[in-house]
Amino acid sequence: MSEIDVELNRINREPYGTARSLAAEQLVRQVEAEGPHESRAYAYSTLVDSLVWGGEVEKAFVPFTRWVRWYDEHPEHFDGTDRYHLFWSFKWMVTHVSDYPHVPFEQIEATLSDMERRYALAGHGMNGVRLEQFRWAHFRGAPDTDRAYREWTTTPRDEFSNCEACDPSERALYLASTGEVAEAVRLLEVTLANDPSCGSEPEDMLSQLAMGYLELGRPVEAASAYRRASAKLGGSVGDMASTIGRLVLFLARGGQAERAVRRIEESQQLLVEADTPRGRLQFLTTVAGAMRLVAASDPALPVRLTDVPAATAAELAAWSEAQARELAAAFDVRNRTDALTRQLDKVLDLPPVPAPIDLNVIPRTTTEEPVSVAQPEVAATGRDGQQIIAEADRLVQREDIAGAAALYLEAVAVFRAAGALEDAGLAEANAARCAHLLEDVEGADDAYRHAVAVLRASGTDVVLVSAVARARLAVAVETGTASEALDELADLRAQLAARIEAEDSPRLRIEHAESLDSNARALAAAGVHLEAARLAGVAAERFAALGRVKDAAHAFWLAGRSFVADGQDSEAVYHLESAVEGFGMARERELRGRAATDLVEALRRLGRDADADAAARGLD
Repeated sequence: MSEIDVELNRINREPYGTARSLAAEQLVRQVEAEGPHESRAYAYSTLVDSLVWGGEVEKAFVPFTRWVRWYDEHPEHFDGTDRYHLFWSFKWMVTHVSDYPHVPFEQIEATLSDMERRYALAGHGMNGVRLEQFRWAHFRGAPDTDRAYREWTTTPRDEFSNCEACDPSERALYLASTGEVAEAVRLLEVTLANDPSCGSEPEDMLSQLAMGYLELGRPVEAASAYRRASAKLGGSVGDMASTIGRLVLFLARGGQAERAVRRIEESQQLLVEADTPRGRLQFLTTVAGAMRLVAASDPALPVRLTDVPAATAAELAAWSEAQARELAAAFDVRNRTDALTRQLDKVLDLPPVPAPIDLNVIPRTTTEEPVSVAQPEVAATGRDGQQIIAEADRLVQREDIAGAAALYLEAVAVFRAAGALEDAGLAEANAARCAHLLEDVEGADDAYRHAVAVLRASGTDVVLVSAVARARLAVAVETGTASEALDELADLRAQLAARIEAEDSPRLRIEHAESLDSNARALAAAGVHLEAARLAGVAAERFAALGRVKDAAHAFWLAGRSFVADGQDSEAVYHLESAVEGFGMARERELRGRAATDLVEALRRLGRDADADAAARGLD
């Protein structure tokens, strides 16, 4: 194996992002200029893959074209793996070439024809080709879409077929679009029973399933599918614009206006820029439909957005519809149909479901306390509190978070009835954590607030109380009660400092540093970037002094990103460099790569291209 191949293998282990793409681009230039010729196909493959999945799809077209030309001119330099990757990548590029409205109709048709010709000459199966032909027909609403769908689904699967997760996901999406919602749901249920996974699944299938259940009037199953989809999103590859948009629309149709707004706020970058213009249109379309529903009942509902001129649900509804119409029209002109405008109108006309979907994890009462605390008589079950906690912990391990939350609440009531206040407070904090994981932020905030009060009243060790208060702060940022939570955390931090003066110990110092870090993260979320950077820097230095390298790297990374958000790239560089170094020492490849991407981008903005190149090369 050549040194270049070793380096390419290393790059392919890095997380997607600017740093990886830049490193791949540098190697492509080197191989084109110096060889070895046998590594050139692998270098092109690595660069195209990095750009496509790193959110820079449009930049991938040129190296892909060079890759294909290299194959035409020198097939002898392609081994079996090289050829497979080239033909597999045709599917990405043919799909993505239609994602840009400025790419001419004729070019897309020619690209599809070229793909079919090349597959036939190579003796490959046609399932992947038929899929791309169907996708193009479906996207533009062509009259022969149903025929193209049947040709794809009846063509035998082969080595270039979509994976066992993506294939049924795409089929279900089409079935639902033609009104066959029950059949789409059946297909999704059967597929998900086998626990499939890939870069975008099962989260996309689960989002479709949630919407399908909503359409069929199955609210309990709809809520469960929504929660499962949401829980899986964090590990996805790509921006998942259509999936997130579908979840936003689900929430709005399900009567969860504030949750819909929060999800938009969390993914607000997709309103202005997605991986592709088509992805942005998909997100805008669903947001426009969702916000029309929300604005109909609460037009003044606040929306916190940075780069969009909208501060209320009504304003966002109008803005997103206008943006979606403009983009849909551009695609429709190119596609020679009006399909996307009609799809937008259809989404805008979607009604809410008859009764709101219940996504609460912590039951609401008329008191200020969660139900299990306000009504301790429900604890008269004869069950031991610690046994209930153990059972809840087992459910958490099995990822049954909703079931675990119910048991933690049961334990709260048992402990309260027995006068075990510390145990009750800790159980309630665990219930709050479950609620937060399942996006019941109001319930989580209530439970955390009460848990902290109970723990403080019971004389629980300040280290433990501070840890629960930190968890509450993350929720309070989402509910808009961060000021109160920050004051509470600052008071506990002062108690920690006093304890450190009296009886210094690593345990106290670690919690003090954690408190500073949590404070910094809350300030960053609130847009107070300079103070967030300062506190994060202090936390980083304290973590480093305690030998907690990974924690220090996280804090340095936060400080660097906060300086970037404040427009101070020069101040950010040191902190981002420290984060990259720390994650490297901690052997956290994924995190190191992501921090390196932030570093490379900051250096580029400063005009320090040579340093950016060096930072990308240094990821070994």
